[in-house]
Amino acid sequence: MSAPVIADLEHEIAELKDLKTPALQSKWRTVFGSEPPRMMRAGFLSRAIAYRMQEQVLGPLRPDTQKTGQVGAQPAQGRSP
Repeated sequence: MSAPVIADLEHEIAELKDLKTPALQSKWRTVFGSEPPRMMRAGFLSRAIAYRMQEQVLGPLRPDTQKTGQVGAQPAQGRSP
């Protein structure tokens, strides 16, 4: 992957933090090609959009990396989610 492509991606992702919910919803439609989930907060919208943009440019996570992420996302025993 070339440095300019990565720099452009980083710049585009950095700009997401300044967008309000309606602009993020519009960006969601562009990136995902579907309507955004209703009642989704701006913080989650921007993280999901950033992840998808990275995936489109850099490719998806390897299966072993996805498993690691799932394990890390599990609630600790004895705690409620």
